[in-house]
Amino acid sequence: MATGLENLWIYKLAEDLEVKVHEITKSFPRDELYRSVDQLRRSSSSVSNNIAEHYHKSTTKEKIIPIAIALAST
Repeated sequence: MATGLENLWIYKLAEDLEVKVHEITKSFPRDELYRSVDQLRRSSSSVSNNIAEHYHKSTTKEKIIPIAIALAST
């Protein structure tokens, strides 16, 4: 069985989400660039970042907190 962050299906979904949000927000009006677009892009990247940041934590408690944050970001 393969191991590693890139083999987590949830991490792959989070990366796909980030790419899709970036593509969708390209078509938003220019005046939304520093409001909605910025917030959407940062929150979508936060999901995969939080998963990656705590992937190697050893205890369940250490892993649950960032997963909750990632869920809230979605």
